[in-house]
Amino acid sequence: TPATVMSIIRLSLIGLSSRVFVLALTFVSSVVIARGVGPAGLGEYFVVVTTAALVATFCDLGLSSSAVVFSGERQRRVGVIGLLLLGVAVIVPLAVSTSIHALYPALSMWGHSPLAAAAAILIAPMTLYNNYWTFMLVGRRQIAIANAFQCVTYVVFTAFLIALRVSGRMSVSSIIAAHVAVFGAQMVAQAILVAVWRAHDAHMAPASPWSVLREMLRFGLPVYPSTVASVFSLRIGILMLAAFHGTFASGIYSVAFQLADKMLLIARSIQDAIYDDVIALRGSAAIAALNRYMRASILLFICITTAGILAAPVAVRLFYGPSFVESTLPLQVLIIGSALFGLAGLLSTYFVGQIKKPVILSAIATTNAMLAIGVNRLLIPSMAANGAAFAMLITQTTAFLATLIIYVRLAQTEFRSVLMFSEGDARDLRAKIAARLAVWRRRADV
Repeated sequence: TPATVMSIIRLSLIGLSSRVFVLALTFVSSVVIARGVGPAGLGEYFVVVTTAALVATFCDLGLSSSAVVFSGERQRRVGVIGLLLLGVAVIVPLAVSTSIHALYPALSMWGHSPLAAAAAILIAPMTLYNNYWTFMLVGRRQIAIANAFQCVTYVVFTAFLIALRVSGRMSVSSIIAAHVAVFGAQMVAQAILVAVWRAHDAHMAPASPWSVLREMLRFGLPVYPSTVASVFSLRIGILMLAAFHGTFASGIYSVAFQLADKMLLIARSIQDAIYDDVIALRGSAAIAALNRYMRASILLFICITTAGILAAPVAVRLFYGPSFVESTLPLQVLIIGSALFGLAGLLSTYFVGQIKKPVILSAIATTNAMLAIGVNRLLIPSMAANGAAFAMLITQTTAFLATLIIYVRLAQTEFRSVLMFSEGDARDLRAKIAARLAVWRRRADV
């Protein structure tokens, strides 16, 4: 229905508005870094951050999912949960990272760069605890505080980068030092707020941290493999690029990866908007609603994808400069893959919110991770950044097709009902837009 389309646009914009500022700052920071240290420098920094993100994901143990649920329960001592997660975020990544570097130096991508190795080990706990802390605030329905923390952190970090660029002191070392300092300060501030929560929880019945941890692990571990597999399939290409072609190729690819990743923000916002509707309905009504959302979303993604592909050559040269012109083709390829991956995410609401079978998504994600290893290993040695982009497109297309086929079969619907924006949809949409324009004209006349 036209109301469905307008509802998607309106609710998606509401979801987007809380993230646009941080996205703008991350974009500015990436441009400043790219202009300051070039493709090789950007690639080295990006691989450090990617390594830290992978370590953090591996060490999550499903506790992010538990943090949402447990922090939202009134009888829980949230301060205890926060301090418990702080301990996990510090101890587990440091133990895992140092063990890997100590036991398997031949496999370490950072054997030639002790600074990068140390930076990845330091940044991983910050990344992990920020994830825990954000999910805790989601559970407490205090997402505005999380957004405020993110905004302040990225404002300060971007200001540091601009100061380094203007002063002529920008280097990979100084960028990493700024990252560690700023995000380390954020972690300290988050820990202080958790300590305040613990003081407010003093009147509640005492809770054993170990029993709470066991309970949270029992709840979160079932979804843990899916999360690891999903992040791994998206990031493995970056590390393989660094291994086969060095940080210059990683820098070229990182620009495309970061810009295309912004498209997933649109999908996440739509997913947030439709999730409550999907779980509130039952049976054929839920399937019909999700099909309408999918048809409207596909039309929206076609428009955005086409615009992004056409604008990519100009955008890359304008913002990042001639040295990053090789990022254009990877960006165009990744834009298509991101659109398909985002649509798969929309369909996933059926498996989680309707039939309560996230294990299907876990199976798809695990299969996709294994596929990602193979296609990246096959394409990257000969095609460098372009190979990484096409490998990503293959894995994201596979994920979308697998999710779509399983959804159509389990929901007992038709591919046409999910994919084809019908004449009736178009007619209703035109009528809705015409009615909205008429309202605006009347207001203007008044």
